[in-house]
Amino acid sequence: MVCAVILLLNFGYQTMEMPFCILKGSSVHDVGDSALHFTFYQRIEICKLRQGEHLILGFSIGGGIDQDPGQNPFSEDKSDKGIYVTRVTPGGPAEVAGLMMGDKVMQVNGWDMTMVTHDQARKRLTKKNEDIVRLLVTRKSLEQAVRHSMM
Repeated sequence: MVCAVILLLNFGYQTMEMPFCILKGSSVHDVGDSALHFTFYQRIEICKLRQGEHLILGFSIGGGIDQDPGQNPFSEDKSDKGIYVTRVTPGGPAEVAGLMMGDKVMQVNGWDMTMVTHDQARKRLTKKNEDIVRLLVTRKSLEQAVRHSMM
């Protein structure tokens, strides 16, 4: 059995987070025009490392609605203007928490990151009054792992 969290998108206007489990051998069928879209997410909690007056996350981002999506090496869809993890510091807080290069950041501390500029994303991640950053990310390997476990 595989357990995860899905986000149900209802015609692009409402989202509802819902836990689910899939039994090995079960399948998801085409639902026609009902506009359900399944994406697999992972929650990651990063405790910022304090170095003097600085709080270190240990990763870098790229992308945003103000950037050229064609330059994004992590997205197969060259129109995707999402925020992606472009570098993870070995042994740093992000790596310890499980963040991986190529992860797409969907939320930061509950804030939607799907339609933000690069600078807006950076500011959300580096707020000085927050010692912990809670991310909701998606990555290709999450969907592949679920599909593989169902075989």
